[in-house]
Amino acid sequence: MKLKKIKFIILTSAIILSMALGIQAHTYESFAETQETLASVSPEKDSVQIIKKGIDLSTGIHMKYVEVGNPNGRTILFIHGYTDTSRSFEKVMAELLEADPSLRLIAPDLRGHGDSSTPAPDNSNPFEIKDFVSDILELLKFKNITKVELVGHSMGSVIAQEIALEHPNKVSSLTMIGAFMNGKENSAIHDFLLPELIGKWEHVLKEEFGENWKVKSYTLTPKDLGTEVTEFLKENWVTDIDSDPSFLNDIYLETIEVPLATWIGALNSLSKVDNSSRFKSLKIPSLIIWGSGDEVTAKPDQDRLLSHCKAAHNKNATPIYFRNYGVDRVENKLPGHNMHWGNSKEVAADILEFIGSSQPFEAEDSKVETICFN
Repeated sequence: MKLKKIKFIILTSAIILSMALGIQAHTYESFAETQETLASVSPEKDSVQIIKKGIDLSTGIHMKYVEVGNPNGRTILFIHGYTDTSRSFEKVMAELLEADPSLRLIAPDLRGHGDSSTPAPDNSNPFEIKDFVSDILELLKFKNITKVELVGHSMGSVIAQEIALEHPNKVSSLTMIGAFMNGKENSAIHDFLLPELIGKWEHVLKEEFGENWKVKSYTLTPKDLGTEVTEFLKENWVTDIDSDPSFLNDIYLETIEVPLATWIGALNSLSKVDNSSRFKSLKIPSLIIWGSGDEVTAKPDQDRLLSHCKAAHNKNATPIYFRNYGVDRVENKLPGHNMHWGNSKEVAADILEFIGSSQPFEAEDSKVETICFN
């Protein structure tokens, strides 16, 4: 696998409220909640403030999250991917609000990511999928939200799957971008990330700190591993064929702040995920969006996912739609793992059609291959 082709883009921290969209900031309920105003880091939007809120969860995490739109509207909850933050969905959320300002959109920073707190060092791994799920459920409880439209990217799609499978009463629909359901068979994890990236970082930590390396990993970031590591991440990790370079740089600057404990713990958790036997019980209407140049959740991952989606449909009559982007492009211009960033308008339109129509995706589209189980 060529490292240059690993398109695991790290978006980050907030959604910009555009005055051009005519969207006003709302006053939300205050209940043990802090509110922080962050300066925008996108040059073309530097006159707009980004509002990020914070709450203390019973799980011990101080969670930061973005909330925009109509506080009484239909709620879409976005769950970002591995070493990503809420900015992953910034562009999609802006497109959604432009199309439908009545929506309520929420995007948290997961534990150990972005501006949310990192759990205290523990003998166990505090970055298991169940831990991320517990935080999300606590957020929903705090916000008095009984049901959401779930959207997850990459690791976020795995977290969303867990919520949909174990708490279906809380989910109206499930949208997965760059998704997989079996980390044990994901080649990017086992052929590249574990041996070539995280494994080498662990070796450095063990050489430097001995038995104390795990504790130290909670306070260290990729920046502490030196410029060779950070430059590698800038050139090979924070990349996307359709994204603006200045935005990529904003992402990069936040990516290198993610604690090493998060990189290590979350990946170890993902490497053990296998929803194969459970997926056939899925009853939530689902949409899968994939870029055909995605080498992180590649075609074999999509084939496995589709096979189990078909089984879920056959057993439960679950409507499931698969949208493959890039069929109109040449090989080296295919949308990748984070195609929702550079193709935010298309992804937002897909989400709106999916949650708003009883018969979505009937119109032909030369840019997209659609498979329907309905």
